[in-house]
Amino acid sequence: MKDLIIVKDALGLFKCRKANKEWTVKKKSNNYIKIKAWDEDNFQMPSLDIEVRFIKFIEEIHCSGKVEIKESWIITTSKVTSVETLWKIMHSRWEIENNAFHQLKTEWHLNHCFLHSSEGVETVLMFIIIAFNLMQLYFFRCIRNFREKHMLQIDIIEDIKDEIFIIEIGWNNPLFVMT
Repeated sequence: MKDLIIVKDALGLFKCRKANKEWTVKKKSNNYIKIKAWDEDNFQMPSLDIEVRFIKFIEEIHCSGKVEIKESWIITTSKVTSVETLWKIMHSRWEIENNAFHQLKTEWHLNHCFLHSSEGVETVLMFIIIAFNLMQLYFFRCIRNFREKHMLQIDIIEDIKDEIFIIEIGWNNPLFVMT
């Protein structure tokens, strides 16, 4: 709880001054976002040996004639990253969640590890991530115009699995051997 004192300090400091940076991001058609950023460095947190940077963003989202206001904050140890880049990273978080972690959890069974040693868990996790990355590499580098064709990754994976189970004449597939 003591760590959150910097939030009160930073917001109090920002209330008394204008934003350090303002810019506009164009979206589709007439939609756009006006962003204001307040940036302050050298905040102390009791649990850290390094000073942190606190950035507050206020977004004025103009969409179809409606205006929505959103406020968000970032606390980071990065002293050199621009506020625009930090804002982009913050908004890319959902893309990463939806495109990587969600898919890893739902399609790649990254929900429970049956090993309990830290090395075992890390090894299984790395194998799953390597397999996932190789599959993504296949989709986006080997299949031409993968995105433009609006193909679903799960459909391609199902096709690959179906092909594995095709039994050729005279071939004893160990998966179908009755014991």
